[in-house]
Parts: sequence; C-alpha cells; structure tokens
Amino acid sequence: MEGYGSYNCGEIATIRAIPNECYLFIHWTENGEVFTENPYIFEVGKNRNLVAHFEIAKYEITLRADPPTGGYLTGAGIYDCGNTVTVKATPDIVYYFEKWTTEDGTWVSDDAEYDFILTNNTSLVAHFTQSHYRITILANDTLYGITEPEGTILYEIGSTVSLKAREKECYSFLNWTTNDGKVLSTDIIYEFVATKDTTLIPISLF
Repeated sequence: MEGYGSYNCGEIATIRAIPNECYLFIHWTENGEVFTENPYIFEVGKNRNLVAHFEIAKYEITLRADPPTGGYLTGAGIYDCGNTVTVKATPDIVYYFEKWTTEDGTWVSDDAEYDFILTNNTSLVAHFTQSHYRITILANDTLYGITEPEGTILYEIGSTVSLKAREKECYSFLNWTTNDGKVLSTDIIYEFVATKDTTLIPISLF
C-alpha cells in the first residue's frame, strides 16, 4: 500500500493499492461503501479505515498446431495465475513433434509434454514435421484381383513404393489409377517415390 498514514484535516490524500504478483486490485471498501479508483484521491476530513480487495488473476493459454494436421494438443484453457500448467502435443501417426514456440517464433521447449508456471496470457505453437505419407490401395472390385500390399501403408518421405497387382482367373490387369480416375501406370508392378499422400486403384477387366 502507498499513501496510508496521518494527514492534517483538509489535506489531499492519495492512496494506492499495489497487487502482489498474480493478483488484481478490485476495489476499496469502507463501512459497506465501495470505491473503485486506484489510486484513490480524497480530501481528508475525518479518520478513514479503507480495505483494499484483491482477487487472483486468471490467464488464458491458447495452443496452435503447425501444420494444423500435425497432431492433437491438450492443455488450452483459463487457469489461475501461479498454477503449474501442462500442455501436451501428440503427433499424428505420420508426423513427429519438433518443438514448442511462441507465436513470434521464439523457442520455448523441445518436450512434447511441457510444464510451466502461468504468469500471463500465453500462446504456444506446437511444430510438427511430417515423416511419412499414407499410400492407400483400394481394389476397384476384389473379384477381379488383389494387390500386394493392400490397404493403407505408411512410407517414409522419399522412399520407393512398390505395388503389385495379382489378377484372379478370367481377369486381366488394365492399369493403376488415382481415386479421381487419372491413369498412373499400365505396369502390373508399379513403383514410385512417396512425395504425398496417395490413393491408388488397380483396374482389371474381364
């Protein structure tokens, strides 16, 4: 507190409430009357008994993933100042966690699960790096044939994907297409470098 003490009648008093860390000044009270000014300035005409009221500060944690598909984040919300808060970044299966930074790019931590004491509003960015691509093979009709491999397979970025179509009796392989119909290859064994998530369909004819 600043300004409390003895004054001569008619003097101007200036009193100020100074909150400790993690607290906010709310108001003064005296005999049920509320004064919101801080500093509170008044002319002294009698003895005064003022009570300063404080409350604990609350701050918000916001989290963002970069890229947005990189993973799942927990720990965002509003907390009391001084609390120990844990934020956690869980990468998607084709990503790995790299680091936490502030919104302006300042490094914060390399730990995916990061604990800190909250003292102000905090915005953190979880950075992920993609390590694999999803290659999905969908047979246009399993009566026509099968593929090796089949389903969705994860491949490291830049690695070579090798696919093989096996026709069933009475059917012949025609081509590999994307799921929007673009023909990629007419070779029964199709190899390419994983540079993005890709869905392929082997087409066979009677």
